[in-house]
Amino acid sequence: MREGRTEGKYGGDPAYRIVNEEESESMKGMVGSLVGLIIGLVIGIVMSIIFFVITLFIVKASADIVFAENISTDMAVLSAAIITVGSMLGGAGMRRGAID
Repeated sequence: MREGRTEGKYGGDPAYRIVNEEESESMKGMVGSLVGLIIGLVIGIVMSIIFFVITLFIVKASADIVFAENISTDMAVLSAAIITVGSMLGGAGMRRGAID
């Protein structure tokens, strides 16, 4: 063993260090992608809830104006849910490459 050089598990092989660094970089990229996916998922859920509440308000107000009477809450929620799901699916289909 040479003086001043530490021997690791694979005897200080430089090829192992290069492969290990590449694996480390790919692992960092994978963890970063996973964190980005989770953050995007949380933001998407929060925005969907906000959109649903706004749509529910619009459906209730529109029914009051057009029909001059209150509609039941369950019908308003159903209508808002259908509009929300339709707009989310329509928006997802408009991403580049989704239609190809």
